[in-house]
Amino acid sequence: LNCDDSREIFWAYVVKRSDIFGDPFKLAYDGRSALFTVDKLSLKQVSEEAALDKFSFKTVRENKPSEVTILIKPTGLVHLDFKNAESGLLDEREKGAIQFLDILFAQGRSCPLFELSKSFKAVKNSFYFIPEGAGVDVKYGIDLWRGLFISARVIDGFRPGINIDVSHSCFYKHQSLINLICDILNGDEHQAKFHPRQLKIDTRLKPEHLRLLIPELKGVSIHTTHRNQDRIYRIKDISGTAA
Repeated sequence: LNCDDSREIFWAYVVKRSDIFGDPFKLAYDGRSALFTVDKLSLKQVSEEAALDKFSFKTVRENKPSEVTILIKPTGLVHLDFKNAESGLLDEREKGAIQFLDILFAQGRSCPLFELSKSFKAVKNSFYFIPEGAGVDVKYGIDLWRGLFISARVIDGFRPGINIDVSHSCFYKHQSLINLICDILNGDEHQAKFHPRQLKIDTRLKPEHLRLLIPELKGVSIHTTHRNQDRIYRIKDISGTAA
């Protein structure tokens, strides 16, 4: 499971088990393994250290729901005290990100319970705005998206600080796989040589085209459009013959 899957599963579980979590806006989850809460959770302990529960959920890569196991281990209180901190210089370890504040600042753009999260793509501490139309075309089927990098840190003098930078990154265009293949083959040429309308039942790619496409498409995830439900497949290899 990636961070997006984990967030979808966790927040769906939070909504379902309101008897455990209460107000979801009193929770901060990083999409991996850290959960912070304002109030102590009412957990049924399976041991002195952990509470275990099973939950059925269907990700977009599956045909049917799978049973996932959710393990929660209480670790104690988190106390951030800057006023009473001793003065002095910090070493590099102490200047690391304050995990709780990092998650808190990120959650509005990553938690699926917030409407705002639908407009952003979260990648670690960066949040890229999903363009409503086309982004900045950098050819080869790729758009350039603009976003923000947000990180909470402890700075000299034991003071809390927030580092916010404008960030840019490349993402695949929201388009059909056939259009993506044509964009890759066209490269940065001004005059497009490949177009979906050229495809016929006997269309074959030349060896040099396959050599260009295979490294670009291997590992790319695609959404299906021929079913009523959304699914994601990952490309493993490419055939030179049209299906």
